[in-house]
Amino acid sequence: MHRTRELALIAACVSWLIACGDETSGPPPGDAGLDDGTADGGDGGLVVAPPAAPMAPGPLTRPCPSGFATTSDGDCDPFPGGPLECGAGELQAPGEGACTRLGPACPAVGEWATDLPTAGTVRFVRAGATTGGDGTRGAPYPTIGEASRASGAGDIIAVTAGTYDEAVALRAGVVLHGACTTGTIISPTFSAAASLTATGLGAIARNVTLSGRGSGVSVDGARSLHLDSVIVSGNFDIGVRILRGATLTADGLIIEGTRPVTAGGPFGRGLDVEGNATAEIRRALIDDNTDFAIFGAADAELRFTDLVVRNTRAQESDGSHGRALSLTQGASATVSRAVLEDNLEIGVFVQGEGTEATLEDTVIRRVTPGLRLGGAETGIGVTIEVGATVTARGLRVEDCGFVGVAAQGAGSSFDGEDIVIDTIGPDGRGDLGIGLAVERGSTMRVARAVVRDTHTLAISVKDRGTLLVVEDLAIHGVKARILDGELGAGLGLIRGARAEVTRVHIEGTTSDGLFASDMDTHLTLTDATIIRGETSEARGFGVLVHDGAAVDGARIEVLDMDETGLLVGVGGARVDLSDLTVRRVEARLIEERGVHYAAGIQVETDGTATLTRVLVEEVAHRGISALGGTLTVFDLEVRSMVENSTGELGHGIQAFAGAEVTLERATIREAFSVGMIAFRDAHILANGLVIAGTQSSTRTGIVGHGVVALDGGFVELIDTRLEENREAGLLAGGAGSRIEARDIVIESVLANSCSQDGRCTAGGGFGAAAVGGALTLTDFLIEGSALAGVQIADGGAVDLANGSIVGHPIGVSIQNAPDYDLGRLMNDVRFIDNQRNVDADFVPIPETNIEGLGLSVTPEEIPE
Repeated sequence: MHRTRELALIAACVSWLIACGDETSGPPPGDAGLDDGTADGGDGGLVVAPPAAPMAPGPLTRPCPSGFATTSDGDCDPFPGGPLECGAGELQAPGEGACTRLGPACPAVGEWATDLPTAGTVRFVRAGATTGGDGTRGAPYPTIGEASRASGAGDIIAVTAGTYDEAVALRAGVVLHGACTTGTIISPTFSAAASLTATGLGAIARNVTLSGRGSGVSVDGARSLHLDSVIVSGNFDIGVRILRGATLTADGLIIEGTRPVTAGGPFGRGLDVEGNATAEIRRALIDDNTDFAIFGAADAELRFTDLVVRNTRAQESDGSHGRALSLTQGASATVSRAVLEDNLEIGVFVQGEGTEATLEDTVIRRVTPGLRLGGAETGIGVTIEVGATVTARGLRVEDCGFVGVAAQGAGSSFDGEDIVIDTIGPDGRGDLGIGLAVERGSTMRVARAVVRDTHTLAISVKDRGTLLVVEDLAIHGVKARILDGELGAGLGLIRGARAEVTRVHIEGTTSDGLFASDMDTHLTLTDATIIRGETSEARGFGVLVHDGAAVDGARIEVLDMDETGLLVGVGGARVDLSDLTVRRVEARLIEERGVHYAAGIQVETDGTATLTRVLVEEVAHRGISALGGTLTVFDLEVRSMVENSTGELGHGIQAFAGAEVTLERATIREAFSVGMIAFRDAHILANGLVIAGTQSSTRTGIVGHGVVALDGGFVELIDTRLEENREAGLLAGGAGSRIEARDIVIESVLANSCSQDGRCTAGGGFGAAAVGGALTLTDFLIEGSALAGVQIADGGAVDLANGSIVGHPIGVSIQNAPDYDLGRLMNDVRFIDNQRNVDADFVPIPETNIEGLGLSVTPEEIPE
């Protein structure tokens, strides 16, 4: 400095003797008007409450049924040794490790069963017997019909092995007892409604095969039939038909190979129960039928235990269906210990108000996409439509071509416990594969579920009036849609749907962990861990809330994302979360924009986020980015930021384009380039703030500022501590930018890293700098900066009141402002232990390198 200017400044200082004082008098350095003991070198008494960790989802708790094996992933395998290829007349029911023959072994040729009842009248029938027999063992009837006509309640018709070309009608209470299931065959070659008909109550058929040109079994009206070790094979139209209040019970039943009456015609169903009829079946195989393996309608009631349904074919007339179980018009079914596999279109279809299904310990797998009436192609494990209800306990759905479980239509509901959805999609058209789908006003409630290896979405919830409630959910592995590489998300809510999700772990998604979009969409999320777990070219948002949707909740952890941990914005989107952790977010190259981008938390446009107890750690580019919108955070810690791949941006908090940010108790440690910045008319208000250890850019070696207001940005600070940042603790850059701080300590501002290692000059080291902008500091302490306590340059303005500037080479440095009013700096301000209190031009203007800050990014360059 010129000697004359130095003297003039000294004279000016004398006129404010009380304000300037001398360098050895006045209050101790720590007394800057702060009321929280900031001189102790700690965080000034600031206590930031850390976020609580989320609770992990509980495991599946339903024990495997007897005979089922527990697999390494906790599932229940119904065939411990694998499914077997059984011989004719044999059945492997769920939980059985071997094939079991239905009924006894065949006796010698022409002989009757060895287990015939000893009580009651036995009428004997032998294939090929001489006409005119009286039904005794010595003179048997040649036809079953003759024996049936002669029988009454309590009689037994004993039939040898052989093929009987007739249709049999059993009277009330009569027992038809074949020699063996595969040997005694009733197969009319003429047109008959059914091979076996019950004409009264209490009829029984045992150890027979029913075949022929019509149905195998028909029970109609107030009649009942019990089948014991019976095969219904190669029939037409309907294998077993139970109608209008009739009752069927069965123990050991095979229904197979039913075809339409006319080639290319409709039907070919295995079991059809309609009109208040009842069917209760134990140990059954329903295989290779057409249209529907099992059909229930019009208030029918069906109950199954130890059931296998497989290989159902599409209807020949139009290529539709191929379902294992189809219920409609108020029918109900209870299915326990069942395997439904290798069917078409839909495994279990439940439609209509009052229609119900209960699935217990049931496996549905390999549902191949097929046609519905109207031409839509689908492959769904369970479908609930138009007011129907499904209750599931211990349900596993796997290897389906489109959706695991779908509830759709107002009043439709699914209530499940201990559910596994595994390997869903792609469907071969749009390459979709959704684990759970809830839409069009339906309700789904699930407790303890695993959804893994799906395409597009693990869970889809959409439409107003739709509700999903899930507790204890694990989602693993969601692939992008093959068609266009889009999506690959864990949970998606759209179009006004609602969801309540508690204790969820989402890992291995291709894109978003979860997203909520559209007005009135609302998600309550409690105890959630979201882990990307794999990298891809797709975006990797942990939680995306867009287009007017709302999310609230507590204890959420987002880990290992590729682009953004939490994004909120557009259309009034809103979040209100407590106990949020975002850790390890990597920058992704946005190819269409040519920029790398990442943010731990981002609020944009008109979005609103209220967050309580937040940790943002090891995030590239920006820890928190407010690109418009409103962000309020209570108890925030941002630490250990990571620069993006260009070796530059690693900001702690950035507010841009009119954003409103309010912080109550916040710490920002080990950011790169800038700890906190507001620009382009953004506003930050921080009450209780610590920023420490901001590093210079590793690529350029410059900057490392604590707090910056730039290009019209406005920052308000109350009760703040800045320590060991670089170049400038506070920087107001550019006309219209301002920082107002009350109760602030700025300590140990270092020069930038490149000047320290000799790669560059003009390394700065200012406690507070106004380079074209404005600073107002009240109740402050600025201590130990590398170069100057305060820097004023390029039309900047600083107003100081009630504070201390301690231990600098220069207390205040003023550049390019020869007429600056020093009175603005001397309102009860103490200069202590500085080499020079005020210097007007000795120190060059620091290289603020605004471009190097990465602050020239325009809205157009920020990815949506």
